[in-house]
Amino acid sequence: MDLMIVGAGPGGSFTALEAVRKGFSVTLMDKKSARYAPIICGELLPSKGLLADYLPSRISDLLAYTLDATLSSDVVINRIKRLNVILGDVSIGSFPFDSLVVDKGAMIRQVIDVAEEEGAKVLFSTTVTGCIEDGPRIKCSVRGRDGESFITASKAVGADAYPSTLSGLVGASGLGPQDLIVATSQRAAGKFDDEEAVIIMDPRLAPGGYAWVFPRGDGTHNTGIGVRGDAAWRGSASVLDLHKRFIDKFSLRPLQRAVLSKTIPVGGLVKAGGSVYLVGDAVGSVIPTNGAGINPAMITGKLAVDSMTQGIDYYSLLYSVFGPFMKRMVDYRRLADPILYDHEAVKRLLKFPKPLLRTALRDAVMGSSKASTSFMLGILSPFINSLAAGQRRH
Repeated sequence: MDLMIVGAGPGGSFTALEAVRKGFSVTLMDKKSARYAPIICGELLPSKGLLADYLPSRISDLLAYTLDATLSSDVVINRIKRLNVILGDVSIGSFPFDSLVVDKGAMIRQVIDVAEEEGAKVLFSTTVTGCIEDGPRIKCSVRGRDGESFITASKAVGADAYPSTLSGLVGASGLGPQDLIVATSQRAAGKFDDEEAVIIMDPRLAPGGYAWVFPRGDGTHNTGIGVRGDAAWRGSASVLDLHKRFIDKFSLRPLQRAVLSKTIPVGGLVKAGGSVYLVGDAVGSVIPTNGAGINPAMITGKLAVDSMTQGIDYYSLLYSVFGPFMKRMVDYRRLADPILYDHEAVKRLLKFPKPLLRTALRDAVMGSSKASTSFMLGILSPFINSLAAGQRRH
């Protein structure tokens, strides 16, 4: 075949669809047995116009392209009008946030189904156990329903989360614990406004990250927490304990016994180079300030196929389009780290006027690259840096 894709999530499935429409023979593989489940995600997507004023125009155009290609009335569950941000125990107020709660599994299934209808071969219950460069081709060992075998292709895409099985073939850089988030996911019922998403930044519940309640429009909600890797693996409380603390505090009633979890990279794009294409989480495309990963993964998939068809280096294209924006988002995230880890710092931050805090947090959630955002964070940064210095002395 021309192209094998390891991982059939948002990045892998969208890459398959783009590639098969460009005439590539494609095999899409995933270790999951169901097409496509389980889902570990808040399932919140921006509306087409929400981020247009905040993102660089090239990224905004690519975002719109992925939304147009994947969103249909069949996958939209609820429309969100506002976002309420809670800092510690205090709501700093809501702001307009036109966005969508979607059935992510249904959305991915639709993309896979269309790709398959247009010629892609799709293999679930297929685990890629290792890959090597075999001359000009990529050769992978796979374990599937029919036992073990080898698959070879001219090109290969790693879309199987971070770190990818194919990371070693491109010398991908690693991320430390502070650049990873352990995220939980659980459906729950509770008394929240169906038109208002809620984000809670409280180090007692989600050290290094945040908790969320995203209404599904029927009295049930997608809920979860994101805990930074160093706190998750070396903290005094387990991630499951923190998740339960969050559920209890906000009087949520779980509708699933299991609490699902996964690790998400929030350290920006990994450094890589070579003939294998890493997309989505595998290349670190999750937005560090808000954890958004669905559409960024699709964007990297489109860039990968664009580079194949145009005969240009994928990583050069990726870093030129996404690099400056992602670096800025990493800088913003690191600026906020002292607050995300320390409840006492949160309480001191609340002495600032709420409108200023609301604007700063709104821009962080939006992934804003506007000059006004940099100016505003420049005002806040000396205070936040003083909190960081206080932490180090402590």
